[in-house]
Amino acid sequence: MEKNSNENAAGQTSRTQSSENANGIAQISAEEKAAKKAKRDAAREKAKAKKIKAEADAKAEIKKAKKDAAKKSELNPNLSKPGVIRSIADMIISNKKKGLTKKEILARLVKKFPEREEIKMFATINAQVPTRLNREKGLKIEKKNDHYIQIGALPKEWKK
Repeated sequence: MEKNSNENAAGQTSRTQSSENANGIAQISAEEKAAKKAKRDAAREKAKAKKIKAEADAKAEIKKAKKDAAKKSELNPNLSKPGVIRSIADMIISNKKKGLTKKEILARLVKKFPEREEIKMFATINAQVPTRLNREKGLKIEKKNDHYIQIGALPKEWKK
């Protein structure tokens, strides 16, 4: 009987220790979770700050590029780049045989004018091709199988 009572006593002691350990583990686990959450939050804040800084740097670069372009055009107007509308017309003229779709024109404009908004350039394409270029600029542009092709002679102002 003494063995059973010793075992019971030992068993109760071990049960008490294991429940304390379980509570201790649960508390450590909660602390670890809090620490992990704090690390995640810190990493997110750091990434957010990095993103904001990158956006600010990109805006500063664009602003500087515009300022430099303005200086060039003030010094010599011939150094300035042609605008979006002139670029659209030049693209269609240079691809006289095959022509270009509006999506192809947009892709080229995005490469040429990265500082401008894609949506606004697409709106310009829709407004200019083919109607306004025909009516106001004198370019004869026709649509064949979703491709816009320049036909006929070029007006004097468009000749290079």
